[in-house]
Amino acid sequence: MAMMFSVAGKQLCEPCAKSVVTAPGAKFTRESFYKLTDPTVCAKCGQDFGDIELATVAKLPVCESCEQALRYRPFPTWVKMSFVGVCLLAVVSFVYNWRFFAAYVEVRRASTALHRGDISEAVRLSSAATAHVPDSVHLRILSHFILGLRDMKDDRAGDALAHFHQVQILSPDWPNIDSTILRAENSAAFDRQDYDAFLATSKKILDQSPTDPMSIGTVASAYACKYAATGDASYKQQSLDYLNRAKGLSTGRTKELYDEYEQRILFRLDTRRIISRQAFLNEFPNGYHPTEKTP
Repeated sequence: MAMMFSVAGKQLCEPCAKSVVTAPGAKFTRESFYKLTDPTVCAKCGQDFGDIELATVAKLPVCESCEQALRYRPFPTWVKMSFVGVCLLAVVSFVYNWRFFAAYVEVRRASTALHRGDISEAVRLSSAATAHVPDSVHLRILSHFILGLRDMKDDRAGDALAHFHQVQILSPDWPNIDSTILRAENSAAFDRQDYDAFLATSKKILDQSPTDPMSIGTVASAYACKYAATGDASYKQQSLDYLNRAKGLSTGRTKELYDEYEQRILFRLDTRRIISRQAFLNEFPNGYHPTEKTP
């Protein structure tokens, strides 16, 4: 019986079943064609147990020993080795890609440091991120930008310009990079005592922010430099005109910055001395207060 087939309800031996199924025009469904089983014969090992009906596994009768082998079959060696290989690959991949995760964390921390004004920490973190993924253009851009901010803070506008130009080359659409370069050019012109360029870039900055008191003050500062360098009283008057124009426009933190900036400009007009911000703060830690108002 275990060697027979059911074909459209008829019990046939294997050769007959094949001839019927392969005959021209023969059509049989899965339900009408299947192999018969003897519930007393093990479908796996073929042992006949007489009148004893065997337990079934997947609807097939199997003896006890075969049932154990089927139900608790161990994983093949190739499956085990494949699993070990996949685990090793996952570990290697995690180790290799750790640098990207570390760089991501450092960039986030650099951004936080930048927002709280800790430029030195932002430089350290962005440089570390770039070292982890040196082939990343985006990280190189970010590193150049933060290094430029550091140089601006340290009054090294020429070095800052080199970094900002790299940002512009690598990413022309970087937010506000053109105005950032303009301000760096403005500071660099002051540093090299090119007061004509200082005045020209100051006016361009003012064109971009016509109501910003610091931008107006920058033009006043440039005219004050021109007066200190030449002694031409017309430059002094123009500087004072721009200072008067800026009055009342500054509020809050901007007012504190502008008031200090105004004191430096008034000092320059009174003494015809051009000194750096740090030198001014060292000389006048409590601010500059002229005994007589500048005419």
